[in-house]
Amino acid sequence: MAYDKANGVLAAVVGGRPPFTVGAPMDLPEGLETETWTWDGTVWSQQPAASPPQGGLMCFDESKDEIVLFDAADTWTEDGSTWTEATIPPALSSPAPTNLAAAGE
Repeated sequence: MAYDKANGVLAAVVGGRPPFTVGAPMDLPEGLETETWTWDGTVWSQQPAASPPQGGLMCFDESKDEIVLFDAADTWTEDGSTWTEATIPPALSSPAPTNLAAAGE
């Protein structure tokens, strides 16, 4: 879960197969699709956008007004309507980056 400050909602990615399932096929069985839901303080709403894989950490990137999801293998971003697999600069894909602020420059 992460608070989407740009849209004023709490976002959650739910469903799918549990993370870290050893030997599981990559395709999710029917009925186990991952979904994105938002909470506006009153009601939960399912979002129409396709969702990233479940099982990761989410945060809000204020500099880009988007949610970022990190899972075991990929990074995804969501702008309030669409999830996109992110391309990580080579400097950040190496272990223990020393200057994260420089990556956006």
